[in-house]
Amino acid sequence: MYGHTPEGHPFYEESFTNAVNVHGGSMRMERNVQLGQRLLVVNQRNECALPCIVVFVGARLGGGIDVAFSFTAAMPYFWRNPGAGKVSAEEVELDYAAAEPSQRSA
Repeated sequence: MYGHTPEGHPFYEESFTNAVNVHGGSMRMERNVQLGQRLLVVNQRNECALPCIVVFVGARLGGGIDVAFSFTAAMPYFWRNPGAGKVSAEEVELDYAAAEPSQRSA
């Protein structure tokens, strides 16, 4: 996870997600972050990176903070492992059908 401190200094923190979905995920972080803060999440399995926004910051317990983040748009393929095999046509159709009409490409 990449971001900037309130003073504008860049930071990197390695963390692991607790839960993920097409809209974002949650993780435990050591660094303090703020609601609405913009971060860059990196999926090290497929080397993809996407901007996200912090949508939940929990209380500090045991040295860490539970943080939930949301992508700026649904990203159904971000969490996929490239070694997991091909995507089925059915998965692509389901993802396309679930997209907002304004997000579909012609």
